[in-house]
Amino acid sequence: MGATILGIGSAIGFASGSTASSAESETAPINLLTTVDFLQDEGESEAENICLQQNSPNLLINPSFEGQYTTYVPDTPIDDCPAGVCTTAQIPAGWTPFWRSHDDNDDPWIIRQPEYKPACIGTTPCPFPNRLRDGQEALQYFTFFSTHEGGAMQRITVTQGADYCFSGWGHSWSADDSDDAISGPVEGELYQKIGIDPTGGTDWTSTNIVWSDADNHPWGRIQYDEYGLFTVETTAESDHITVFVYSQPRFAMKHNDVYWDDTYLAQMTSVYTTSITATNDIIALTDITETVQISQSVDFSITGTGPLEGYTWTATITDPVGLTNTLPLTPTFNRSSGGLTETLVISVDTTGLITGSYAADVLITTDPITGDTPIRVPIRVYIVEEVSRVYLPLTIK
Repeated sequence: MGATILGIGSAIGFASGSTASSAESETAPINLLTTVDFLQDEGESEAENICLQQNSPNLLINPSFEGQYTTYVPDTPIDDCPAGVCTTAQIPAGWTPFWRSHDDNDDPWIIRQPEYKPACIGTTPCPFPNRLRDGQEALQYFTFFSTHEGGAMQRITVTQGADYCFSGWGHSWSADDSDDAISGPVEGELYQKIGIDPTGGTDWTSTNIVWSDADNHPWGRIQYDEYGLFTVETTAESDHITVFVYSQPRFAMKHNDVYWDDTYLAQMTSVYTTSITATNDIIALTDITETVQISQSVDFSITGTGPLEGYTWTATITDPVGLTNTLPLTPTFNRSSGGLTETLVISVDTTGLITGSYAADVLITTDPITGDTPIRVPIRVYIVEEVSRVYLPLTIK
């Protein structure tokens, strides 16, 4: 999208007044040409926003693990719940627990089924406020003098091909004693992470899952005693995706306790920013017999990701900012609005103007609104009685 300003944009022009008596000395319009180029920047390869910057609604059911916790009943019987009811897995609505079962060939402290419960045990106010980040409850699960590998998951309907961001707040307590409910001094290297299966699968061991903190450690990261934010992004490959919160300690401790709260799943949206700057002023000097044309580029860039189809601009005339004792100026446009590929022409005609200072501003707005808009382009015209030229001698050595 280009814009041509006839007159002065971010510039100063000087023209003669209408005081001469001969026909050759009649006032002539002055046309100062400024070109404003509207450039679309390719932007970043990925959206610059993260989960918490989205204005999209939270797609999760019960994202803060609130309400009544009920006994988990698996769809098919599993060895850890021989009666078909997992009495040690108390789960909030919307979430399904998962864990790796103990291998009888291993030592008894290696990989046991975690116990799941509400962190605040249904009491208000929470008797353990450091285990709560938001609301009235948080999800807690743990193993006692043993290790585990497990967590909770939720499957959600989404738009295939859209980008999604999942975030969650988590922390853990890993210690060989109960003296102060603080991790250490001996701790079990308890790792946490969150993930998204973009295919909507519910196998928490699947290689399809995109996990957070993958650059830190295959198991995630250690987040002791204080809630920390975990985030992960991916593109939906199906009309469903599944989100996971996960943990695994390396060593058996009296306490290998895990807490999750305040999760958020959003469809990612584009973020745009705009800017417009004049690289230098335009100064034009002419007498009544000349028409001077000077061009200058002013960059207007749109940066970000996402489709720009339907992106439009609108130009309006407004009073100048910060100027007094100026005369009104009325530029004209070839069009007052357009799209990315359409050109805006702003014209100023000085015919009949008396001596003085003239000013107006052009406001350029965009739809959708982006970054710094509206953008203000100053138009300034100065009409003087006479222009004098001084020619310096040229010496060639």
